[in-house]
Amino acid sequence: MKKVWILFHLMFFLAGLPAGVLAQQEDIFLKKKSDSAIKPLVFPKSMHVIESRPEKNLYFIYEKDQKQLVEEINDGDIAGVTSFTLAMSDPKVIRKTLVSLDRARINPSVHGEDVRGAVTRKILKEIAKKASKEMVFIFRREIRILSDFPVPQSVFQKPDQLFNVQQSGHYFFRIRSLGIVYLAKQNKVLIVPSNEKSKSTFGEGESLARHQVIARVHQLSREGLEELAASAKKIIKDNEFVVRRSAY
Repeated sequence: MKKVWILFHLMFFLAGLPAGVLAQQEDIFLKKKSDSAIKPLVFPKSMHVIESRPEKNLYFIYEKDQKQLVEEINDGDIAGVTSFTLAMSDPKVIRKTLVSLDRARINPSVHGEDVRGAVTRKILKEIAKKASKEMVFIFRREIRILSDFPVPQSVFQKPDQLFNVQQSGHYFFRIRSLGIVYLAKQNKVLIVPSNEKSKSTFGEGESLARHQVIARVHQLSREGLEELAASAKKIIKDNEFVVRRSAY
């Protein structure tokens, strides 16, 4: 009864909050559409590129559609985790795709530190202010692991185990790449169309070496970021201010 009473008052409190307050606390990646009334963009502009990560993990990892809550993982704390991190977040790939997505309109563009937890408007404002950039491009990857067999919990705690040849023969990767572009001066958000890339970590009728499994995941991640960069470039160009010449 006490829990019901608390829940009732919590719902009453949330219902009384202005919509703007709730919007400020919302994870922007949950938005389906870009903000409205965005003023045309005048280029060139500067941009800060960062990756969105969970509060206590390196990646948003799911077994099928069930999100896995695992202990915090940091590079260097667990042997071998660097292989998975490099395959998923290779700095060279990020620089060639997202950071360099439109040099003609966006310059300078730099790759900054990751952001942890929910990405709210308040967080976006703080990032833009600290980086002194006019635009902030935040990308996120959701990794789904599909298998005919139950995935051991140790795999989610030590993702590098996905590259073990003995285990990887059962796995199928599906990586969803998401992105948002924050316009600092307007306090507006552009939602970049997401994409999904899928690939098994085993060959057809053949066994793969560890480096081949890593290469497949690296390729999958790169293809997702390339498509995300192309989508971001298009949505940015679609909002560009165009000087129209008179026909006379």
